[in-house]
Amino acid sequence: MFRGLVSLLKRCASALFASRRSSERTHAAVVDEIFAQSQVSQHPADACIAEEYAARQPDAKQLDALLSSSKKAKRFVADVTTGATGATGATTMKLIVGLGNPGSKYAGTRHNVGYDVLAELGRRFGSGRPKSKFQGEILEASIAGERVILLSPVTYMNLSGQSVRPCLDFYKIEVKNVLIICDDVSLPPGKIRIRAQGSSGGQKGLKDVIRVLGTERVARLRVGIGEKPPGWDLADYVLSKFEKDEKEAMSVAIQCAADAVEYWVKNGIDLAMTRFNA
Repeated sequence: MFRGLVSLLKRCASALFASRRSSERTHAAVVDEIFAQSQVSQHPADACIAEEYAARQPDAKQLDALLSSSKKAKRFVADVTTGATGATGATTMKLIVGLGNPGSKYAGTRHNVGYDVLAELGRRFGSGRPKSKFQGEILEASIAGERVILLSPVTYMNLSGQSVRPCLDFYKIEVKNVLIICDDVSLPPGKIRIRAQGSSGGQKGLKDVIRVLGTERVARLRVGIGEKPPGWDLADYVLSKFEKDEKEAMSVAIQCAADAVEYWVKNGIDLAMTRFNA
């Protein structure tokens, strides 16, 4: 059972040693290589182990001790597997998804408030630079001591589930640990609302996530963008930019939404709803 995992650790060690021989290689590059190697393996825990290995960044002396015997390597694997995946094989980390449309054309539009909240979370809690994976941009973060993945799908809004599903599967994250952030035309600009489950309410990105995950029991944080004016087409409205007198309220809402996400990570969905839906 452990043979493949020990082999993965040795490949990780080789990558780290190689980085020490070349001053031009950054730790971020080594981490990328470790993840690439973990994807070659078919063992379901390898991705988690590679990630934990990268986070611990053992030095050369620690690696020598780790790889001096299979027993020590096995103990490390057992420790990491328990800490990262738990008894069921699912990770305890959380996935926070900000919905929007990619490209400068859509920056600052009503439909992209999910991206805006995720960007604020990245500024507060992110580490390193975003990486292109799972048809999206991901950034690792630490919130209240919890390991979190921030995901911005770049599939365009209506296909957001195509990015969420592979990311969730890769990190072995349970649906109960997923939070979707999106816009809501039924809420006034600046108002936020958190729900543990429910329909998409017509939000097409959330609708696709629900379809792909096969359940409405996925938490969501909605940020109000205001009801469309009479005579407007809904698609045109959500792709429009905020009026000058709305921008201040939206700036406050983005900060508040980021606070709500942090609170959700710390305290769970029920307390978050009580605190922020008042």
